[in-house]
Amino acid sequence: AERTRRGRLRKAREGRVIRAGMAPFGFRYTEAGEGLLVHEPEMAIVQKIFRYAAEGVGVRAIQARLYSEGILAPKGGRVWGDHMLRRLIANDVYHPHTFEEIARLVTPEVAARLDPDEQYGIQWFNRKRTSQSTITEPDKNGGWRYRRRSTVTLRPKEEWIAVPVPAFLPRALVDRARKALEENSRSFPRKNLARGWELRELVRCSCGSKMRTLTTKTGDGPSYHYYTCGRRRTLGKMCSCTQKSLRSSEVEPLVWDFVSDLLTDPEKIRSGMEALIEQEQATEPRDLEREAKFW
Repeated sequence: AERTRRGRLRKAREGRVIRAGMAPFGFRYTEAGEGLLVHEPEMAIVQKIFRYAAEGVGVRAIQARLYSEGILAPKGGRVWGDHMLRRLIANDVYHPHTFEEIARLVTPEVAARLDPDEQYGIQWFNRKRTSQSTITEPDKNGGWRYRRRSTVTLRPKEEWIAVPVPAFLPRALVDRARKALEENSRSFPRKNLARGWELRELVRCSCGSKMRTLTTKTGDGPSYHYYTCGRRRTLGKMCSCTQKSLRSSEVEPLVWDFVSDLLTDPEKIRSGMEALIEQEQATEPRDLEREAKFW
């Protein structure tokens, strides 16, 4: 693994693209897989996204426009994810750099192969550090189960390796799009972060999606807090879910009354536990003596 990593680092320092899965949207790998070529049909969609952003259209509105125009996401889905759109706009592979800017980031051998009159995007390599650890857990058969946990962190920018790729979009368009997206994000700060949401991450919509928290306020009036379908909140009119938002002042006391009533009735808890045990024993044959001994 370490030899492979060193080989990939050497390849990147030589200005060659590291092939990993799909090429960035709007590009195709060269036949040797060590460079990128502009794929104009997809790049036209990328340019449309940047143009919408530069005009001040928000990410959710860009989602809706692409959906209404029938433009499929890179993996064929009908809806472009909002995080996907933000990453696309922030990706330096679409941001043109002058030859002088690129020359400061690459070795002289790589710069010598570039055209001084052209502009280039940058595909960054060695940006992230992935650490893996092994977690041990007991399994249902009385043994042990091992699984790997990965943690990803950003490396210092001095360790990033720049690989030049062809540029297609006008630099002014990319700069305007990024600036407009940043201003949109800054103009809508999150509100009422200190509120204690009793059911955060616990409520699910009838469509299966998690319910998210939402606070609304008009002028100097009072704030209203809701639990709302996460999928509908993300997709808006593109979502088929019909579940209305639930006001926290109504749903939180309702759930608390149900839970407290359950916890203050030992007989109800006992009967419920016995029903769960019978259900589990009926659906899955298990060695109960072995499990008891293990625990």
